Amino acid sequence: MLENRILWYDFETSGPHPALDRPIQMGWQYSDQFCNAIESPKSVFVKLPSDCLPSLEAFRIHGITPQTHQMKGISEPELASKFRKLNTPGITVAGYNSRSFDDRFLQNIFYRSLYDPFAWQWEDNRKRFDLFPVVIAFFVLEKESLIWPVDSNGVVRFKLDRLAPANNISEGKAHDAAVDCFLTSQLAKKMHLHNPEFFEYAVKLSSKHFVIDLIRKYGRQRGLVEISPKVGLGKGFCRWIWIPFRRMRGHPDYFGIDLAKSPEELLSEIKNKNTSENNQKESAIVRIATNAQPILIEKNSLNKMQLDQIEKYDFNWSRQSRNLDFWQKFMLSGEFKSFYQNVCSYMAFPRFDSSLDVDLSLHAKFINDSDRKILLNCPRFDPHKLKQWKPKFSDSRYDELLFRYRARHWPGSLTPFEKRRWLKVRKIKLLNKDSGGVSWHTLNSMSRSRITETDWREDELPKLNQFFEWLDSLPPI
Repeated sequence: MLENRILWYDFETSGPHPALDRPIQMGWQYSDQFCNAIESPKSVFVKLPSDCLPSLEAFRIHGITPQTHQMKGISEPELASKFRKLNTPGITVAGYNSRSFDDRFLQNIFYRSLYDPFAWQWEDNRKRFDLFPVVIAFFVLEKESLIWPVDSNGVVRFKLDRLAPANNISEGKAHDAAVDCFLTSQLAKKMHLHNPEFFEYAVKLSSKHFVIDLIRKYGRQRGLVEISPKVGLGKGFCRWIWIPFRRMRGHPDYFGIDLAKSPEELLSEIKNKNTSENNQKESAIVRIATNAQPILIEKNSLNKMQLDQIEKYDFNWSRQSRNLDFWQKFMLSGEFKSFYQNVCSYMAFPRFDSSLDVDLSLHAKFINDSDRKILLNCPRFDPHKLKQWKPKFSDSRYDELLFRYRARHWPGSLTPFEKRRWLKVRKIKLLNKDSGGVSWHTLNSMSRSRITETDWREDELPKLNQFFEWLDSLPPI
């Protein structure tokens, strides 16, 4: 089971993009290793900086008016500092769909706040855990564990605001960050009570080392069954994968082959090196990120009921067994080495675009040790010292990040020249409709009358009017 305490956390945000948009609320709750609450959930609002506007789509989901988060919120650096205090050594940081959403926002928060963006995930024996893929695994293999809500078309919905009430878990309005933390922890508790052994196995998969050991033991020998939302409901979220090699020597990721796909077609595909993004998505080659909590299960550990559940999705074990035999024989042939090299080339990550704005450049490269040591001495909350601080970064991103940090949170520390420089940055972000973020053009093109008449329910209109009143009150750029 999860060791020691769990820190459940959740963000409500100004939009969906982890680098372009910002948190406007963070909720958190501590529980013990069995998901029993240690204290009641808490939350804090977060101010948007002056170069970011909230999207109407996100506002409609959470209903938090700009007046609320701008007047009651703390700054993003204060949020980063608060999370660091919550994230005690040895703790497990957990959420719902957090690896795909909240964790990415948090990485960017630390990046912009001049901390190591990734140390919070592993430093001092910390761990992170996402409940969402475990929910999918319970749906596939432990159907009786929960009540599964469906929409009007009979399609199962896995969103927290549908799943929790269907299972009589309630604590106020969903899409409040504190409430969502409570709902997530209680959902986890319910699943753990239903099948502790399977839940605890799923938790172990959040360890990269456990996953690598599992692949080494079974990956080449007889493959592993993967349960993943990426596979899709139509295929039962399930595929059997043969895992013959790593992405490269010493790399934590592996490449596997979906045994449901034709070996002959894959060999032709790789030989022709058709590397379009769409073809990669439909390819039989599967990238397995060992540090991303893949749900991998040894086939022989599944009981008859679980195997029957998978077979309901037209899962042909016999045909896939024949494909596994083909690949194991192919591995012994002289062609296997060139096949491996071609797969690595075919599945290579695209090169990072060095022309991107620094706010979008988190993944350009990892922070180096010398710059990490420099950031440890950053006077983050002292505007006078910040103005005088002249570090010599080896990574040029951090020179610009330091300037933007001051401009966003300590504008009084800017010189007249720096103020003009910051105004140019803000103009690009807020006035350029192609900047990627929410622009004035985007919001102003949505007239109040059109939204009122066509899209918004009557009970939503008062808050919508507050949104536009706030927008109208902003000073021109």
